[in-house]
Amino acid sequence: MAVEMIYHGSSTETFSNDFSTTIEVFDLIVHKRVRLDYLGSLSAFAKEHSNQTLASIEEKELLQALRSEIQQLPAKMREILKCELMST
Repeated sequence: MAVEMIYHGSSTETFSNDFSTTIEVFDLIVHKRVRLDYLGSLSAFAKEHSNQTLASIEEKELLQALRSEIQQLPAKMREILKCELMST
């Protein structure tokens, strides 16, 4: 877009080129900002879901280990533990 005015004694063509270069620089800055915002959002999403997945795996492993240890208890101790867990 050419602007019809003299810019510091230069021709309108020079002003037009300077103006379009300025617009290109602003476009690059805006594009970079959008890209950084997107990457930040993507990073936060991945981190949140990664933690949820890890917590789910840890919980499953913990429950499996707990069940295994409970099965190794003598029958009377398992019964007492079962009664305690049911009462809470």
